[in-house]
Amino acid sequence: MQFKFLFIVAAATAVLAAPLLMIPDLGLAAIADDWPMNSLNQIRMAAIDFNKTVAEWNGGYLGAISIVMQSRELVNTIGAASTSIAPSVVARTPNAVSLDQDALEIALHLVRDVGSAIDTAIDAKPKHDALPTLSKPIVVNIFKNLRTAASELGGVLGPLATGERVGEAHTIVKQIDDHLARGLAVYA
Repeated sequence: MQFKFLFIVAAATAVLAAPLLMIPDLGLAAIADDWPMNSLNQIRMAAIDFNKTVAEWNGGYLGAISIVMQSRELVNTIGAASTSIAPSVVARTPNAVSLDQDALEIALHLVRDVGSAIDTAIDAKPKHDALPTLSKPIVVNIFKNLRTAASELGGVLGPLATGERVGEAHTIVKQIDDHLARGLAVYA
């Protein structure tokens, strides 16, 4: 019983305290020139790690805490890309930063990685259902936080697209949001 209580406290703290977490300094000067590609790759790796954590979860409380923490890492990685780096880079070099074809390719891989993570999360729903009722609000909050972070990132990436890439960028952002909405619908 005490373990359940500790899980509930830890999970609720991780989810509810998320807005208070500081986004780490990722060394703007070192990655400013390759911001879109570096940021998208970091987000991909965080999405892959999240997917792996969910896939390896055995349905226990400790694993659920790991999922919550990994989701926070993913949200923070997305947040770091959209709120810490992008505005500074764009303000300093408004014409030098754009979404090139390589960055869009990485973003397309990200769409697949997010889709895979959502499929894994949907497959894990019976394990979540076996946990106390607090599990559902936590998972719903995870999906909402991810959608908010992804939307903010889309708001930063969209203006960086030029020419024919504008449509591609908007399609990528929509596909990611559609995956997250699909996961939210299953758990809501």
